[in-house]
Amino acid sequence: LEPWTRSLASHFRKNFYKSPFAIRGLRKFKDEYHGLFSKFDLLLCPTTADLAPPIGHVAPTNTVKEGFPKLMGLVPFTPQHNASGAPAISLPMGRSKSGLPIGVQLAAQHGQERKLFEASLLLEEHFESNIPST
Repeated sequence: LEPWTRSLASHFRKNFYKSPFAIRGLRKFKDEYHGLFSKFDLLLCPTTADLAPPIGHVAPTNTVKEGFPKLMGLVPFTPQHNASGAPAISLPMGRSKSGLPIGVQLAAQHGQERKLFEASLLLEEHFESNIPST
């Protein structure tokens, strides 16, 4: 196994007694996340916090101690959707001056995949029709 997997396993062994509290926290978070949709139909956020890092920045050769902060610094917006189990989609919406992709992420309430896909299609259609010609 690579260092990342071995490090995750070691971290769990050292902290296994915290698992029931973590599971309870995730369940509570799911309820709180669900509550957001009493005010909003969809959530819109960046896909990443920065442009794509160099290859190997977040790699299986990293341990949890060195790789987790890098990972969370790159994708601070996506774990909430993953932890809640809510549907979300990342869409390419442009390119940086250096040509790297820039994306947005839409998320919906549980069971609202249709609304998410419809909004995604509208957003993509609008974006494509407003791309300046080169």
